[in-house]
Amino acid sequence: VVFLLRFLNVYGFLRGGKHLVSLVAADSTRTQTAKTLVARQEWRLMQLERRYTQAECQRENSTANHAHAWITALGNDIVSLPAVVAGHSVRTFSCNRRLIALVSPLVSAPTRKALIAVGYSLIDVESLDCNWMDDQQGRARRNLGFPGTFMRFYIWSFDWLRKVVYFDPDFLLLS
Repeated sequence: VVFLLRFLNVYGFLRGGKHLVSLVAADSTRTQTAKTLVARQEWRLMQLERRYTQAECQRENSTANHAHAWITALGNDIVSLPAVVAGHSVRTFSCNRRLIALVSPLVSAPTRKALIAVGYSLIDVESLDCNWMDDQQGRARRNLGFPGTFMRFYIWSFDWLRKVVYFDPDFLLLS
C-alpha cells in the first residue's frame, strides 16, 4: 500500500511538472522577450569585440602585411552568395583584409563580378574533386560529391604567402 501511494505521488508530481513546462513553453511573450534579450547581449558583445579588434589592428598596423591572406574556393556558382557574405564579414572584422578566391571555369561571370566587388582577388584553377581522376582517364564519374572539393590543395603552391587562412564559402566570421 505504501509503495502504491508513493507511486501515485510521483506520478502526480510528474504530471504536474509536465503541465507546468507546457504552460511556460506556451507563453509566447515570455519566449520572445527571452530571445530578444539574448540577441541584444550577443549584439553588444559583437560590437565590443569589433571595437577591440579595430583598436588592436591600428596598434599593430597589420593591415599592410601582404604576405597573409584569407582564401576560399568556388567550384561553381552554388556557393557564390555565402562566399560574398563571408568576404564581407572578413573585411569587416579582420585586420588582414586580403581575400583570394580560387575559382574554377564553372564559376560564371556575374559571380566573378560579385566576388571582385567584395574585394576578392580571383585565381583561376582547374576544378579538383572526387571525379577528377575519372575525368582524366575518360571513365564515367563514380562520385556525386561537391565540385571543387579538393581545390584547396592549390594553396600549397602559393609560396609567395607566409600565412593563409582557408575557409569554406559558408563560413561567417563574427569577431
